[in-house]
Amino acid sequence: MAALTSTVVPAVLTGASVGLNLLQRSQELNAAEAAAKQSARANEAQADLRLEDLRTQQAEEAAKRRDALRRAQARARATLSGRGVGAAGGSGAAVLQGLAAETARDAEFSGQEFDLRAENIRLGLDTSRQRDLLRLSETRRRAQLDTLRQGLSLPSRFDLI
Repeated sequence: MAALTSTVVPAVLTGASVGLNLLQRSQELNAAEAAAKQSARANEAQADLRLEDLRTQQAEEAAKRRDALRRAQARARATLSGRGVGAAGGSGAAVLQGLAAETARDAEFSGQEFDLRAENIRLGLDTSRQRDLLRLSETRRRAQLDTLRQGLSLPSRFDLI
């Protein structure tokens, strides 16, 4: 009976120790997953705010361009009228159309810049998602290796990689 006790007690203690370590690693993984989800939500919220700021800035710039075009066209009409040239046809109309075309080009360039900035924000969000997933994957892998190491009764300094 003593021989049985001397073999069973260490096995039970080892089993209990492994069970406690598994529970601890499971809790650590749950905490890491929760942190990854929270980080992802925070990054998405920040990206949404940056995109909204960018849209607001784009709208403000478009309004400024429209106002500047109206003022420039009014100035050109006044100048043309002062010289006795009508703005309805000929060179007067060409001047006004040139101002409108210049504003349209500026708006197009601004739209392209907006698209690039928005894409940069989206790429940053994708990068942070990938980084968080890699961290979580690394945490899971480490937990699995630690569990295997303990199950095999390997020293903690023994590296399986």
